[in-house]
Amino acid sequence: MEATRRHDVDEAGPKLSEILELVAAGHEVIITESGEPVAEVVPFSGEAQGAERG
Repeated sequence: MEATRRHDVDEAGPKLSEILELVAAGHEVIITESGEPVAEVVPFSGEAQGAERG
């Protein structure tokens, strides 16, 4: 897998399509706020985690 990419939360919104393309290609993306990691976007593994939707 490629190196993890980082995007600040302020730039992540406008670049969401680009970030999702990177993730779909196998990259992991860390979203940061003031330099601190707040979220990790990773390729979908086929199993959803958390609460069921419906």
